[in-house]
Parts: sequence; C-alpha cells; structure tokens
Amino acid sequence: MSAPTLNAGRFAEALELLGEEMPDAIDEFRNLALQDIAALHRAYETNNHAAASAAAHRLAGASMTLGASRLSAQAESLEAAGKAGGPIDPDELQAMAVEVATVHRSMLAALAARDAGSAG
Repeated sequence: MSAPTLNAGRFAEALELLGEEMPDAIDEFRNLALQDIAALHRAYETNNHAAASAAAHRLAGASMTLGASRLSAQAESLEAAGKAGGPIDPDELQAMAVEVATVHRSMLAALAARDAGSAG
C-alpha cells in the first residue's frame, strides 16, 4: 500500500508550529521541491550520485516535515539509489514533479478547510 499524499497529523503539527507562516512555507516547499527534482535530473545526467543522493535527502526531509508522505517515500527511494550508484528512470522524476503539484494542492486545500472551520 502506498503512502498517502498528505499525512494529516504531520501536516497539523507543521501548521501548529508555523501558524501564520504556513501559506508561505507551502509555496516555498513547492519551489524548493521542484529545484531538488531539477538537481536530481542534472545529477543523474552527469552521473553524480553524491549530488543525487543529497538532493533526494533534502526533498525527503522537507516532505516528511510537512506531511507529504508519498513524496518523501519517493525521495527516500531515490536517495538510496543515489547512494548505491544506481540509475533511475526519468519517468520517476516526472512522477515526483506531478506529486509535488498534488501535494501543493492538498496542503492548500487542508489549510483552506482549517480556515473555513475556524471562521464558523
């Protein structure tokens, strides 16, 4: 069974910690995640496994911190591949970029639902 797109409990913890800064954190997460995916592309094109592992590690950690469970699991898999010196499928990187967009929408929806609930 695959991980959920968004771990509601972990997201709620991040929301409690970041409070009013959460909308900016969500957008920053999306931007940095896409930068890490681009770094993964470059690393694998140049056969730089250390750089690939580092980018995947950053992405996995940031994803887990905000509750993006599926994206974190995908990044952890790529981190392990980088450490092992193995290749990755470029389609896997494309799938991660799609997951970043899905996570971003899910986070914004969760934030809007929370705000709607607190306004009523």
